[in-house]
Amino acid sequence: TVTVSKNDIRGLVNNSGAGYDSNVFQANLPYSVTGTYTAGAVGSTAAATNGNYINLAANANSTSASHGAWKSAMALNVNIPVPSKSLLAGAYEGQLTVNIQAF
Repeated sequence: TVTVSKNDIRGLVNNSGAGYDSNVFQANLPYSVTGTYTAGAVGSTAAATNGNYINLAANANSTSASHGAWKSAMALNVNIPVPSKSLLAGAYEGQLTVNIQAF
């Protein structure tokens, strides 16, 4: 099972505590994550197929996908779109966790 999760559904967050006009500024950067890899189906001995993917949407905290045993590279793409509002000064932080677990 592959699980991809964020520590905050808002994405990367600026916790500076500064006051701001929420009509103009935003204190978060939403992001999505896509992973691609080659894996076999659960319980199958057929050849692994290309194009397996896992997609963590910008408005989600976690997602997972189950597969049979697999051995391939995994490519992860983190997409942070252009924000719709101006950003506050300071650091935007967050944590992304990828867990690969045999069952």
